[in-house]
Amino acid sequence: MKKRKAPGELELSIAGQLQKLKTATVADICESFNGEYAYTTVLTVLSRMHVKGMVQRTKLKKQYHYTLTKEKKINSLIERVKKSLFGGKTSAMVHYLIETSDQISKEELQKLEQLIKKYKQ
Repeated sequence: MKKRKAPGELELSIAGQLQKLKTATVADICESFNGEYAYTTVLTVLSRMHVKGMVQRTKLKKQYHYTLTKEKKINSLIERVKKSLFGGKTSAMVHYLIETSDQISKEELQKLEQLIKKYKQ
């Protein structure tokens, strides 16, 4: 059995856009990138993501509408990154993200504090 490759940078960017948009056409995703990627590039990547099981597609009228498959795929990827780069420690991963962020706003820090309080209870 052929081992599947890990998602590439553009796949992750598209997954991020789909997470925000919930469901989108190729044109919607291209628009969300402000024309940074050609329609055919986004279409090709989405087709590959569909084959990998990362997205589902439903044909409505003459075009496909894409949605992320269950969060399991993304969670699995994040867990692999956490395990391989941060020894499985969530705190080390969060620390890295905060330390390497070019700009982290006060609002984001407040949200992180709220999340910590929520999960301490």
